[in-house]
Amino acid sequence: MVRFTGPGSLSERAAKPFLAIALTIVALFAGVSVATAAPTGVTQTGTLSSAGAVAAPDTTPPVFNCSYFSRAPFHVVAIQCSVQVGVMRVYLVCSNNSRSYGPVMRAGTTYRFILSCGSVPLRTINWEALS
Repeated sequence: MVRFTGPGSLSERAAKPFLAIALTIVALFAGVSVATAAPTGVTQTGTLSSAGAVAAPDTTPPVFNCSYFSRAPFHVVAIQCSVQVGVMRVYLVCSNNSRSYGPVMRAGTTYRFILSCGSVPLRTINWEALS
């Protein structure tokens, strides 16, 4: 006689293959979404420096050297700056023309920080001298 409930029942034997197929499908789709969310390996690096810098009147031209790194899709930028003279800050210009400002950086320190454009890509990286 076939049992419909309890261990070894028809419903339990039918559920095992169904559960295995369902877990396989979930794993397949989870793998695809993780693969498409992974960075493509495209990076953007560069430097900003005070070579040829011109400051506004009544502002000491800063002497600095900065390097930056960003990975596609270029929403977030990691920046490292060493400031020798003056006061300055780095900012991002995002593709929607908004700006994301870094900290005010004073001479004698190396700064490491991250700036973000939120959900829009980066357009340019620039700096300004402060008094």
